[in-house]
Amino acid sequence: MKVAILGTWHVHTKEYTTGVLNNPNAEVAVVWDNDAERGKKFADEMNLPFNADLDAVLGDESIDSVVICTATCDHPEIMMKVTAAKKNKTLNESADLIITDIEMPEMDGHHLTKLVKSDEEMKEIPLIIFSSLINSEMRIKGKQLGADEQLSKPEIGHLVEVMDTLLERR
Repeated sequence: MKVAILGTWHVHTKEYTTGVLNNPNAEVAVVWDNDAERGKKFADEMNLPFNADLDAVLGDESIDSVVICTATCDHPEIMMKVTAAKKNKTLNESADLIITDIEMPEMDGHHLTKLVKSDEEMKEIPLIIFSSLINSEMRIKGKQLGADEQLSKPEIGHLVEVMDTLLERR
């Protein structure tokens, strides 16, 4: 499986990339970042090719899947582009769980939930809204949009329990 690394902003980009590189059934085909200087530097450090053109990366038919390592606020836009390019053919198999907050800069978590749960390829992926804004009104809205669970921050221990339960059901 050929994988594109989309973004190098995330603190764990190197670990995620190394995970792909260490997988005998996968290879990193290309690195892209919206900050070309940062992306090129990372690609050079990892001895990988870099392409500054996201449309060209997503249009490359040899790329089967992606790892999204952009800034969190860019995830919704990138996820939609990946979906449109059909690079998430195995997303339901490779993404076990989605966790979102309600408050995000470009797209709120409710909008993301609606997009995920209305997408044929992604709707079966369990989705948790994890936010300090969870109240009875927000809980109703999240349920209407299809969120599998909704938890208030900072209940990290409970989050882990809920994640385990949803993953066991899958």
